[in-house]
Amino acid sequence: CAKLLQDAESRYSPTKRTLEDNMMKVMLNRFLAVAFKFLDPRAQHMVVQP
Repeated sequence: CAKLLQDAESRYSPTKRTLEDNMMKVMLNRFLAVAFKFLDPRAQHMVVQP
């Protein structure tokens, strides 16, 4: 039931879906930035800033 509700929600509100995607991208960028900071300071310029 929850799956059907989720599908209907994502179908009727595309803006919410894009908002969630943007949040995921920001979180991924932050994670990569932290990972590169610990791994190699010279690799920081590879991270795409939002």
